[in-house]
Amino acid sequence: MTNKDQKILINVEDDETRIAFINGSKLENLHIEQTHRSQKVGNIYCGKVVKVQPSFQAAFINYGEARHGFLSLSDINFQVYKPNRQGRGKPSISQVLKPGQKILVQVIKDEIAHKGATLTTNISLAGRFIVYMPDSDRGGVSRKIEDEEQRTRLRHLLKGLGSEDASAIIRTVGVDRSLTELKRDFTNLRRTWNEIKSDHDDQSIPGLLYQEEDAIVRMIRDFYNDDVAEVVIDEPIAFQHVLEFFQAQIPKDQKKLQLYLGEKSLFASYE
Repeated sequence: MTNKDQKILINVEDDETRIAFINGSKLENLHIEQTHRSQKVGNIYCGKVVKVQPSFQAAFINYGEARHGFLSLSDINFQVYKPNRQGRGKPSISQVLKPGQKILVQVIKDEIAHKGATLTTNISLAGRFIVYMPDSDRGGVSRKIEDEEQRTRLRHLLKGLGSEDASAIIRTVGVDRSLTELKRDFTNLRRTWNEIKSDHDDQSIPGLLYQEEDAIVRMIRDFYNDDVAEVVIDEPIAFQHVLEFFQAQIPKDQKKLQLYLGEKSLFASYE
């Protein structure tokens, strides 16, 4: 999308939410999310190791939900959970985790049928322009940004964020942003992370520490850009939620938000 005749239409029904990206009179993208499905991807939890399974190098984690989550050795951040061993080489799961151990985890794949959610200790928090990764040195530039000149410039900007205990990935929507804008995003996400850590330190039982945004705010966060002329929502509660996001993240663009209360359906009115 490259012109100013772009709109985001958000239709909220009892059983599903539909988010349409319109360019002129053309539908560019349509995202549908079933509201009865509880999605936990991105949520961060205080967990407790229930069982360690050396035979397949994984552990089962009580994170406060009905089913225990599954944590593979490959999803453990050794900078945080250091192996209890001597020498080099890949450690065993039993050298990293013990039953009863408290652990901070994030859901990377929702539970399906009889399988619990897949977890990781490599935490990431998505902002508008960057993804913040605490206790990590895996930062860089999104692979979707292919222009080598842009990648070089963005790598240089990353150095200006200056943090020894975290790294960041610049997202596609952050391509044309200034160091000031990237720093603001980085600082906000670091503040959120510090709050999560503090809550984890204070919490003694498994449970939710941080809830990822709902589908509407996620899609706006990930795809909204300066070329969008209107964001139209047909449900007051969802409108208020998006307004709060704009007030916090994009205050200058609040005027682009519209609450649709017409008699025809929102999508029909834009056909």
